[in-house]
Amino acid sequence: MRLSCFALGVLIVGSSLARADEPALSEPALERALESGCSFFVARIEAVGAEEDKCRFLVKVVRVFVAGDLAKQETNGPLEILAPAAYGNALEAGTCYAMFVRQDAPYGFSWLFRDDAFKIDPADRETVKRLHDLADRVYTRTSMLRFRRGKALAGGELPDLREDLASLCKQFKDHPARRGELGRRIVESDLGSRVDDSKPLSATRVYLPPKTPWNRGQMVALLGYPSWTCGWTCLWCCDERVDSDRGGGEMEVLSATFDPNERAVCVVYEMQERSKWVGSIGFPRDAEGGDAARVARSFQEALRRSDWGKALSLCSQRVKAETPGADSAEAFFRRFVPVEQIASFGGRRPGEFSSGSGHATRVSCRVEIPVPGQQWSVGWPWTLVRVGQVWAVDFEPIALDTFIRKELLKREFMDRPVRMKPEKFSRAVEFRLSPIDYEFVIGAPMRFRVEMKNVGDDPIPYRWSSAVMTGDPMLVTDPEGETVPYVDAPYQISVVWDAILPGETVVFADSYDVTTQYRIVRPGRYRFQFRGWPRDSELSNVCEVEVKPGILSDAERISERLLGVMPAGWQFERMLSLPHGEEDAPGAGGRFFNLIGRRDGKGGDAGVFLVLLKETEPADADPWLKEHYDLWGLCPCGLVYARVNEAAQLWPSHRAQLERALEIKPPPGQ
Repeated sequence: MRLSCFALGVLIVGSSLARADEPALSEPALERALESGCSFFVARIEAVGAEEDKCRFLVKVVRVFVAGDLAKQETNGPLEILAPAAYGNALEAGTCYAMFVRQDAPYGFSWLFRDDAFKIDPADRETVKRLHDLADRVYTRTSMLRFRRGKALAGGELPDLREDLASLCKQFKDHPARRGELGRRIVESDLGSRVDDSKPLSATRVYLPPKTPWNRGQMVALLGYPSWTCGWTCLWCCDERVDSDRGGGEMEVLSATFDPNERAVCVVYEMQERSKWVGSIGFPRDAEGGDAARVARSFQEALRRSDWGKALSLCSQRVKAETPGADSAEAFFRRFVPVEQIASFGGRRPGEFSSGSGHATRVSCRVEIPVPGQQWSVGWPWTLVRVGQVWAVDFEPIALDTFIRKELLKREFMDRPVRMKPEKFSRAVEFRLSPIDYEFVIGAPMRFRVEMKNVGDDPIPYRWSSAVMTGDPMLVTDPEGETVPYVDAPYQISVVWDAILPGETVVFADSYDVTTQYRIVRPGRYRFQFRGWPRDSELSNVCEVEVKPGILSDAERISERLLGVMPAGWQFERMLSLPHGEEDAPGAGGRFFNLIGRRDGKGGDAGVFLVLLKETEPADADPWLKEHYDLWGLCPCGLVYARVNEAAQLWPSHRAQLERALEIKPPPGQ
């Protein structure tokens, strides 16, 4: 978003800040703000701009106390926060403030409870800790936190609707392009609210609850997932141009506000500023991770000037690793990259992937390659990836002629699905499993390379998934001949058509650590096999490896303690490694453990779900994690957070037993 008439502020860090005001925030004031759905954080004011009816603040979030509805990736860059024009001089550029902000829409932020904001030095750890402890204590007892953790999305028994109303809701859910018309009809029916005419002289418009009562879970089941959630309100966008820069200054939204018991108290159809829903188009500028756009432009310019060395210097390590096989950098780029198309790429809207920490880690784009004799061009994907603090250009190093051939085959397979019998597929492919560590030792990684090769004479269609190495992918047999159980947590997966050419080898994993998914805790001779993909395929070759004695890792020692007290019949899961791109997600450096008493219970699996963090101070724990987990205390490995669902009925003494098993004590000062 653009700002005008700004007084630019200098960046202030550490002791260069003016002396922070002593926080005078009372518990009642904090509770009122948090109950209203606000996020609570410390922000540095970068710039201030004034307009006739409002003022704008460009801020950088430097510390989050209560995340609320604030999307984590929003804290990665500057936010534009709106307030009434009268507050244009309330905040000084270059100064840090503790403030309450509500994210009304994907790109809409409002400064609320403005009289409760105060200056603060984020380097004053003692003051920050006191404020954090106060916010944690107050937020834990709010109805808002319970509402955010509610089981509404599990649905529930649907209301007894007339046939015409049920049909109206189904059409709204199934036909996004017609939501404008259908949303208005829903609100005009008994499912919507009416203005309360009992106080005609009131300056505030008050709405009555719908005549036909329904709750949050029922609305989600009938209308689909909301486009946005803000405090007590769910919003369904009714404008198909939400992802476009076309259209006027406003857009249509179906809004439903709920009470603490999740009953709908106000269902209305309203117009909102389009700018709050339509984000900027282009590469993200990451203040901490570098500028992805600058790297992309430099790469394009290097290709235009035929500066092959410069272009290669901007590429990722895996791309650079392929270069020695080519005669020169120019030969490499001519063979693997559509140079002309990249050089003239106009910067269309990229797809951005943000990790759990909110930092952008990958930005994906496609350029179109015209193919002679084909009506449609072929899309070639290239990516900007962030490794540490540096952005680099990345792409799959596949020769262009091979890439185009495979893309045309995939298009053919999708247009004319080919059903290959499992036995024929098994004869045409070969799965290979190769250990890559010199030796396997208890407590250390045990890594393999997993490949699939087409050993037949024809191209083969198959369904590719990034989750090939999840869902019990290995057959692991211990020294006694017993199968080692799979203990990793489930993952969401996506599956797409792909093709493998004759003689081609596809690498499913180049460094798969079997200990992240299987508990190998005793020395001896183990057998390892890959189960194939799809899972009804032939198994891979057998790898027999002698596992040497060693010291159990912290994760395995914790697992031993949890399994020692978990009731019989319960299931155990853990997540020690995180999906690709999630290296710095909440809990990284810690570990997730799921003790499941019943699958698919009301509102999800029933049991105890633990997160062990390496941090020892609650003030240092991830605030987004705390939206879902409660602090139990401190164990020798770090902080322990837990989420419990129906465990009191299934395992009444669960907390006492787990606290003894993990030696959990209250954190210092509590």
